[in-house]
Amino acid sequence: MLAAPTFHAELDWSLIRIVSPIATEQVEALMNELDRGESEAIILALELEADLLLIDERTGRDVARRMGIRRTGLLGVLLEAKQRGLITSVTKILDRLVAQTTFRIHPTVRAEVLSLAEETEEV
Repeated sequence: MLAAPTFHAELDWSLIRIVSPIATEQVEALMNELDRGESEAIILALELEADLLLIDERTGRDVARRMGIRRTGLLGVLLEAKQRGLITSVTKILDRLVAQTTFRIHPTVRAEVLSLAEETEEV
């Protein structure tokens, strides 16, 4: 498991709240294509008029795009964190994710992400 970043303790956890979508029938309809978690996340993004939805699964991203929801995945979060100086190496994090979790990334996508992060493969 990945260690928590050092800024973890500085976060204001009182801002975190657990919510469920109101439109349960819309969640059920999306479950023809997606699992419950993705379906609820998409409907909540619509209900809350979220600025951004964090979703990684291809089908979920496609459904969110069809519904006009702005979205990103873990790779987008890592690139943003690097740009803001919150992390120093996308490469190291990707290596740890692949080694220690079920996370997988296609070599072409990895190369593109590292290029955007202005990093090269560590040998």
